[in-house]
Amino acid sequence: MYPALQKELETFERRTPKSAVAHKKNLKRIPLGVASNYRAYDPYPIFVKEGSGSKFRDLDGNEYIDHNLCFGALMAGHCHSAVMKAVEKRLSTGTMFGMPHDMEWELAEEICNRFPVEMVRFGNSGTEATMHSIRLARAATGRDKIVKFEGAYHGLHDSALVSVKPHAPDYGDIKAPTSVTGGLGVPKSAVANVLIATFNDLASVELRFKQNPGEIAAIILEPILMNVGLCIPQAGFLEGLREIATRNGALLIFDEVKTGAKLGWGGASEYFGVEPDMICLAKSIGGGLPLAAFLALDRYLATDRIERRIDNKLRPQRTVAKLRPREVQVVEFLKPMVGKLVPDGHPDPTAPAERPGHPEPRRTTAPRRSAHPCRPVCPRWR
Repeated sequence: MYPALQKELETFERRTPKSAVAHKKNLKRIPLGVASNYRAYDPYPIFVKEGSGSKFRDLDGNEYIDHNLCFGALMAGHCHSAVMKAVEKRLSTGTMFGMPHDMEWELAEEICNRFPVEMVRFGNSGTEATMHSIRLARAATGRDKIVKFEGAYHGLHDSALVSVKPHAPDYGDIKAPTSVTGGLGVPKSAVANVLIATFNDLASVELRFKQNPGEIAAIILEPILMNVGLCIPQAGFLEGLREIATRNGALLIFDEVKTGAKLGWGGASEYFGVEPDMICLAKSIGGGLPLAAFLALDRYLATDRIERRIDNKLRPQRTVAKLRPREVQVVEFLKPMVGKLVPDGHPDPTAPAERPGHPEPRRTTAPRRSAHPCRPVCPRWR
């Protein structure tokens, strides 16, 4: 180990003894001592006590700037006053009903006004959103196989846990990557139905359709590949995927769990000027509470051929968590539907004279962006 790194680790351990004790205790009941494997690291993770705004404090009282913000789910920061006020009000009127309520329609209407879709179904997590979208694409096309990109993360279901981070020599040729299981417990049949292509390489996508004519239901991708850093689509790549999917009778699914409420008013579909058949949303649309949605045109969601009894339990407090001021709305999701929830010291964000964050007209062509190839930015794990 480098001496400088060893010194930093010693400083970390000296500053965080209570986190070390908490982690040791967690190990007795929780695998790896954490609720998600992504939170486990050596010598032990920081255990959080409280957060406010852009900062949080650990069990030992150390304060940190939170650049992570719960993996993008807290774009308004911790304990935003508008969110707290809306949620507190909802707690006194009911948090779960198992029956319809008006805020479902309000949220669905807002989403449909911002994205090129006509119908919305809600869920609890990004994993649910991508899982149901893939299932919906298979039902709509009558096909079983999908194309995903090597290194992409789309949740923890069987169709997503393929070639998430494969290792040598398993992954094969970069022009025709091998489908590699993401862990034990994923059926071989599931792996066989997930075909792997290389991001920013349209030829690798064309190859999969040539090898599997009439068998591919959908292409699923993050418009900006983020599981390997930040991989920007090259000029023409997303447009090429749209053309390939249409030509072959397959659907194009944008996993916008990370880009949907951050990249632009209408997410990546607006920013890049490419309209997919389905869009998956989660993380920041919940305002700090678990919420997800998968969106599509009505011809895909409104059909008697598809079993739609998806248990989503859209809880009212999750819906009101997204009722926030226009300033926050630019990076979060919804207009203030419950009163005028504005931050202290800020003018009324709904005033017609201001309209900060008002959406620009939908682009018909993709904006200029770097043509720098993706591969040097996010190389394979060799």
